[in-house]
Amino acid sequence: MKDLYKRLGIEPQSSAEEVAAALGSKPELGPYAGILLDPERRAQYDETYHIVKTIGMLRNRLGLDTGHSWFLENCPDFAPRKSLPFAQSPPGQHSAEAKPREEIRENPPLPTSRRKPAERRSKALFGVLGIVGLAAVVLLVAWLMR
Repeated sequence: MKDLYKRLGIEPQSSAEEVAAALGSKPELGPYAGILLDPERRAQYDETYHIVKTIGMLRNRLGLDTGHSWFLENCPDFAPRKSLPFAQSPPGQHSAEAKPREEIRENPPLPTSRRKPAERRSKALFGVLGIVGLAAVVLLVAWLMR
């Protein structure tokens, strides 16, 4: 997904007239006029835009944007970093122009708990498995009750 607002150099709150003027100045983005100038399609784009932008910010804060991932391949415009040296690299390989994460991070890292990362992951996994198990029980009971 492309950040059309960033590519057009406008804010997401821009009016339809401002969007039309920006699209006129960048003919290569003309095919996206149908999305940004149609109020219904723009509302859908804006909802998706907000979700993907939030995912990019969370990935950055959690330190998940330094390696190969589907997000960096498909939504590089939404990674809040100055450069994306790993976006074109295959898994496990880093490009020559890669910079240490501390140099390119825009947001400070979130405070972490005193537990080790493996402990946090295992606790999260058990939580997810518990929710999935509960959902399976609810579905089984609902199926038996019909």
